[in-house]
Amino acid sequence: MPMIWRTVLILYSLLLIFISGVALSTALGGLQLSYYIELALATTQNQIILIAVAVLLIGFALWVIVVSLKKKPKPQSVTVTDGVLGQVLITIPAIKVIIMKAVKQVEGLKEIKTDVKNTTNGLTVQMRVLINPDYNVPELSQNIQKTVKEHLHDIGGLSATDINVLIDDFYAHSKPAND
Repeated sequence: MPMIWRTVLILYSLLLIFISGVALSTALGGLQLSYYIELALATTQNQIILIAVAVLLIGFALWVIVVSLKKKPKPQSVTVTDGVLGQVLITIPAIKVIIMKAVKQVEGLKEIKTDVKNTTNGLTVQMRVLINPDYNVPELSQNIQKTVKEHLHDIGGLSATDINVLIDDFYAHSKPAND
């Protein structure tokens, strides 16, 4: 849950606790609420302050209602096939799973972050990878591109127009010695 929603819930809970406490105290006879209301509204300045606070609280409550009722955006998807019986779509998170499965087969990679976009030209894949410095960078990146392209085609039925590999950093782990 985002920090702003946690703050909203805390403020909302504190306001409810305060209102409930005042109502409980009034109901039990410990608080003469009408006296304090008359005292608070005795001056024009206090009335203006109370109006401003009430308008802010109403606006805040309406904002919370509108934001909570907003529909979540549908996950972006890519059309695999469009036939007589209908469409077959695959979501971007599913494509990322295929890519992660593909790069697990490539030796020399430590970490990978992917970004997939469905552009008008086709599927574009951006990868940031952390590799072992003992491997040849051009050869390793071509191997990554080839493996990802094959998996996207074989598993997802997708064709990627661009598969960009950014070697972000190296990690210190030596290749096993060949005997």
